[in-house]
Amino acid sequence: MHIRPSSITLACALMAWTAPCAANPPPAPVALVEEITAQAGKVSALDYLASGEIVELGRDGKLTLDYLASCVRERISGGKVTVGTTQSQVENGQVERTTTQCNGGQLSLTALQAAQSGATAIRDVKPVAGQELQVNHVSPFITLKNKGNLVIKRIDQPGERYRIDNAGTESPGADLAAKGIVLTPGASYALSMSGAGRVVTFKVASNADNGAAPLLTRLIPF
Repeated sequence: MHIRPSSITLACALMAWTAPCAANPPPAPVALVEEITAQAGKVSALDYLASGEIVELGRDGKLTLDYLASCVRERISGGKVTVGTTQSQVENGQVERTTTQCNGGQLSLTALQAAQSGATAIRDVKPVAGQELQVNHVSPFITLKNKGNLVIKRIDQPGERYRIDNAGTESPGADLAAKGIVLTPGASYALSMSGAGRVVTFKVASNADNGAAPLLTRLIPF
């Protein structure tokens, strides 16, 4: 997603009466690092990357990269990797690409929102048809940029609620499958975390899978 400086300036002017506007908004994330093995690398697993970023794998490094909009999964061996918008440019290396099932447009939007600031009280969150991120698995994987107590609360009807204490402490992600948490197909949920100051809503597909699945199928950026 490319945002022109003129658009940013206009948005800042319109928001000047209500909130400060960042001079340099964070770049839109386009891909997620699923796995990486490279010496002296600056990129780690579960990092989000923007278009134009470069990853040097050297001769023996390996990288698995998931593109949010195109749902393309790349397994790259060696070389120089330049992140694109839907796939990478790989020099002096080998790449194997597959396409998996994911809600690409909403996944990209949710990742962009996660990179920006914002606060919403979870008590005020209601499901909005067509605007929720839909995941195709009953045990999603939630990427985290904060640490704290993570709460998953059903919002289309009362009763279902889960809490993961100290989420993000051992890994920048919460794997609900590893926690034994199985959500209800067709239900809507809200994610919140102590100290994070934001809420993400999502819906579990009515035909959601419950077995082994690619990360993109289960991914929720938070």
